[in-house]
Amino acid sequence: MKKINVKESWLNTLTMGLLGAVLMYLYSRVGEFATILQILPFMVLYVNDGLKSTLVAMLITYVIGFFLVDIVSLVYLIVFLSTSSLFIGYSIKNKKKLSYILLNATYIKIACFLALALFSYYVLEVNFIEVMKEAYQKSIESVEASLAMNIDLSKAQIDGYMKTLRASVDVAVENIPAIVFIFSFIGVFINTILGLKMLKKSRGDIKYVTKLNLLGASPELKIASVSTTAIVFIIYLLGFEHIDTLISNVMMVLGFFYLVNGVLVADFIIEKNKRNWMRFIMPVLFIVLLQAYFAYVIIGFLDMIFNFRRRIILYENTIGK
Repeated sequence: MKKINVKESWLNTLTMGLLGAVLMYLYSRVGEFATILQILPFMVLYVNDGLKSTLVAMLITYVIGFFLVDIVSLVYLIVFLSTSSLFIGYSIKNKKKLSYILLNATYIKIACFLALALFSYYVLEVNFIEVMKEAYQKSIESVEASLAMNIDLSKAQIDGYMKTLRASVDVAVENIPAIVFIFSFIGVFINTILGLKMLKKSRGDIKYVTKLNLLGASPELKIASVSTTAIVFIIYLLGFEHIDTLISNVMMVLGFFYLVNGVLVADFIIEKNKRNWMRFIMPVLFIVLLQAYFAYVIIGFLDMIFNFRRRIILYENTIGK
């Protein structure tokens, strides 16, 4: 194991604590979408410098975060960041299988989301989706005004763009429960893989193989199977009542994770058959798929911001008259 230098350890602690605070600030400005790497500083610090340094860095981050985010978000971040980073760091130090880390860390992320939803719904008596809408509304109003002042776009063009977007948003917003599961896995995956690559450069006892096709298929399939039950709960919690909404959410989760497995298996088969000239297709396909889901989530957030579903109903009623 790497011998810890006390002076270097405290410098790392301060650096990671301040980095966590910077990510907390970004969270307060643009939301969780731009802070997908929040787990990374604490996870790396835990492996390199131990539990004490990590807890001190977390304390620095959370104290600063108290002045940056609302109390509900702060509690969510404290629970999520603490449990996720400590679990992943502990698992890496104890040489747990990478599939074990990805699977259970994803469940932790999902559990934190459900805890926030329950707390908001039953304790604060508010739907957290509505809270998210209000948080983004003020910053979006200026953007909407700027779009209206764009001399290169006519009102007819703007209305046409918005009508198409609203129709897409209506589909996206109903699949938010599925999107939660998909991005829980993506977030854990990115943090874990990047963390392992950073740790390999700073110490010599990290032996994990981070090639995509060696991660194994079971974690994604288990997540896809277990998450269907939780999706039913989230749909009920958010007030979605129609069976087609349930089916579309379940199919999206199952489709995504089985598709990921298909990409990994295809890449593995190509490598085993020595057709390495074809292997560039699999990473490109994987990246394109991730980008497609990122775009899908952005559309969902736009619906929260602009309340497109209500507007399109009003628009259709106006046309009907």
